[in-house]
Amino acid sequence: MKNRSKFLVSLLSYFFISNNCQAQKFLERQIVRLGDVIMVATPTLALGKTIYENDNAGIPYYLLNFVVVNFGTAALQVLIPEKRPVGESTKSFPSGHASAAFSGATYVHFRYSLYEARWLYSMATFVAFSRFYGDRHHIHDLLASAGLSLLSSYFLVKNKNSNKTYSVSYNLENKELSFNFLYRF
Repeated sequence: MKNRSKFLVSLLSYFFISNNCQAQKFLERQIVRLGDVIMVATPTLALGKTIYENDNAGIPYYLLNFVVVNFGTAALQVLIPEKRPVGESTKSFPSGHASAAFSGATYVHFRYSLYEARWLYSMATFVAFSRFYGDRHHIHDLLASAGLSLLSSYFLVKNKNSNKTYSVSYNLENKELSFNFLYRF
């Protein structure tokens, strides 16, 4: 056991202390790869929680939120062609990886509670860190992704224990926009 500990300490100090460019690039690739895996895991765990809770009414909210966030991200990437920090791609703003990860965290936050979403927020934050650390995105790309997911969940996801219902409708004939709010006692 002591030999393993010494080996791990030696390995970590080689990566973190060394000025070896090759070791730093290896570490960067591993962090980005781990972020890629967690990016898929976060929304998957959010859906898994909904299924585990036997919350069939929550599945449409999850799907709607996930689709809106990802289509919104894709649309913004086309409408705002910003270059990545390194590379020629113009699909930097906002980050698709961070949007997908934060969509799972914000869904659980607004459907169940912030307490139940704490680990998913941690995972989504790591995904955002990995995209920044790997020079894939600017910090404002990642903040926009988190904000887009937060706004989408705020407006589209109904809390499981809420007595409040709201709706928005538009009447084409009269050109009227109406907001309806209902609270059940």
